Amino acid sequence: MWWQELLWGVWNGITAWVVLVAHVFGAWDRFPVYDPDRAGNWYDLGFLLGAGSPVLGMLGGRRASRGGAGLTLTHRAAAGSARRRRAARPRSRGR
Repeated sequence: MWWQELLWGVWNGITAWVVLVAHVFGAWDRFPVYDPDRAGNWYDLGFLLGAGSPVLGMLGGRRASRGGAGLTLTHRAAAGSARRRRAARPRSRGR
């Protein structure tokens, strides 16, 4: 079934980073990083999603630390126009 291949691909993609590090140090020779017996469109898509998820998570975390996470262009434009309105208001000199 296609969803089984997709899930195997996601699982193998997520674990590929650990297996790759283990292969570098000579461990786990019987576990391949990519399973060529399951190769197919759904498995390949799942593998790419799984292998890319840690990388995408790190990029998202970097954006969150800069304060830009979750803000769309519309939100940024609204925040910028609110700042401009506050700056354009006359300031009282009584304080």
